[in-house]
Amino acid sequence: VSDRAGQKNQPILAIGAIKVKIEIAETAQEKIKGLADREKLAQDEGMLFLFDEPATQRFWMRGMKFPLDILWIRDDEVRGIAKNIPPPSPAKIFSDSLPTYESNEPVDKVLEVNAGWTKANNIKIGDKIIEYFGLAGEHKRYDELRLIKQKIAKKHKFKLVEIYPSDLYSKNNNLGRILGL
Repeated sequence: VSDRAGQKNQPILAIGAIKVKIEIAETAQEKIKGLADREKLAQDEGMLFLFDEPATQRFWMRGMKFPLDILWIRDDEVRGIAKNIPPPSPAKIFSDSLPTYESNEPVDKVLEVNAGWTKANNIKIGDKIIEYFGLAGEHKRYDELRLIKQKIAKKHKFKLVEIYPSDLYSKNNNLGRILGL
């Protein structure tokens, strides 16, 4: 995520009116690596893990260098929050015997953000998720990306919203206000 900062079409996930730029971890390799080995995460960024079917998810902090909040999500609703999870001590950063953090119920998405983000943004259990996959029409390979986004949206039951820049600045557009534009 922090190595993608500043990209025009970085996906955005909104929880109510609060938005966070996301990197999506969909493959097994992406899920295993997660945010490990990164020095930091920008305050408005996170990583969204997508799962094919709802299941109890277990995460650990192996290789992590900064603390996290973890949001457990199912059917586009926050179902649980693990707050202020510390990174392992430098001596144990790659230990295989680190504690795990588990969802209290089956979930189909997990969002990792900086520790304190949920408190600072008043995020709570029951909050609804709105997913956006970037701004339409601003990328050279938009048609190819749109097909990929539609596939991901269908697979993970997202509501795919395509937004054109002119739509965001319309005076009668609630979407622009939700995104803070």
